[in-house]
Amino acid sequence: MKKLLPYLFCIVFSAASCKKQNHLPIDTQEFEQMESKYAGYYHILTSIANDSVDLDLDGNKNTDLFNEIPLLEQSKVTIRVLEDNDPRSTKNYTTSFELLYPEQYALVEGREISSYTPGAEVIFLDQPIFNRCLIDTVKTLITLSPENNPHETERRFTRPNEIKLLDDEKIQVSTIKEFYTKIGFIKINITSIYKRVN
Repeated sequence: MKKLLPYLFCIVFSAASCKKQNHLPIDTQEFEQMESKYAGYYHILTSIANDSVDLDLDGNKNTDLFNEIPLLEQSKVTIRVLEDNDPRSTKNYTTSFELLYPEQYALVEGREISSYTPGAEVIFLDQPIFNRCLIDTVKTLITLSPENNPHETERRFTRPNEIKLLDDEKIQVSTIKEFYTKIGFIKINITSIYKRVN
């Protein structure tokens, strides 16, 4: 038994060493820099369409979507930088991107329609999208992870096609979305600017 004790000690010590190697300590400096520079809430400043549109069906067209989408002033982006305890993580922190932007619903007698129908009404409801993301400080881009959302379409839960980091704690979010209008469903390019408030 005494001869086995040194071997048992070596096995236990080796296992403990492997465990420590697999779970690297968090790079505190990088984590804190990312958190202080990017994490927080970003409130919307502007939201511009590439063409004049009438999304609220009041007969007036605008490129400034604050004149077309009720609740738009409540739109915001949330960026989170969190510790990641997954031993497979290369950075030991994870970043996520959440966008709250009003979704348009076209209704006839309370039922949603999928094609142009005279007399339809539209309502707007806040709907969030959430994705893990990669913040590329060199290219000044935020890239969303390719997560599969079965509800995502060009009308609903639409992920931005580009997110840019701008100066003065601002980000630019570009999205192609489909909206209902008096000439039917159309796709528009939306460019929105958000500014961090905390």
